[in-house]
Amino acid sequence: DKASITKANVLLANGSYIGGVIENVYAKATVDAPAGSYYQPLSNLSLNPHSTYRGRIKVGKKVITKPYLLITNRHDPQKRFDYVIRALKKILKQYHKVSLVIPGPFTDHTRELIKLVLRLKIKNKVIFLGQISEDELQGLYKNAAVYCYPAPEEDYGLGPLEAGGWGVPTVAWRHGGPTVTIEDGVTGFLAEPYSVKDYAHKILTLLENPKLRAKMGKAAWERTKDDFSWNNHVDILEKEIHNTLNS
Repeated sequence: DKASITKANVLLANGSYIGGVIENVYAKATVDAPAGSYYQPLSNLSLNPHSTYRGRIKVGKKVITKPYLLITNRHDPQKRFDYVIRALKKILKQYHKVSLVIPGPFTDHTRELIKLVLRLKIKNKVIFLGQISEDELQGLYKNAAVYCYPAPEEDYGLGPLEAGGWGVPTVAWRHGGPTVTIEDGVTGFLAEPYSVKDYAHKILTLLENPKLRAKMGKAAWERTKDDFSWNNHVDILEKEIHNTLNS
């Protein structure tokens, strides 16, 4: 690790947060080359409150009633889905219509999450979809009210940008990679680390303010398009390749 990093002609970092960590550890300058995401045409976004908060969508054999929260990470312990599940329990005391949708292949950890859902007595409000197609995943992004990114130790995290590409705001922690991809109060909210109460409050703020949710969703789309698109990422790589070859 040390040799490959310190001897490199150019050191590319996946976002300025982890770039700063690398520079602090290895005392070598990095080039900010954050991973990019695709963004949808503006006409494809569900920014109208009527389409985001009303109706149903079908994924496989499951029928999902809007509005819903969405998580799309792997079912691993370090992704900390349990924070959102516990936040949902608090949210339901005030906002009864929302549910939480979790796609992705089941793992050993999925069983632990299901046990937590049963203990909290919110079985009917958490939907585990299992493996789904790419088209179904994009449909979930498009129709989600809020995207949740609860992993507390991510060096970058692409999920908020993928959601932003569909005009969906994100709630994450004020720590790590999401501090780069989410502009707090503009494209989503950054909750105080490990405070389930604050995480729930941030989600509720979006659910109870459809106009704010639409405004933040539009801002998230613009951020993905202007600052974190796939084309921007490739342009950075191309520039550094040419510079290295020419030197």
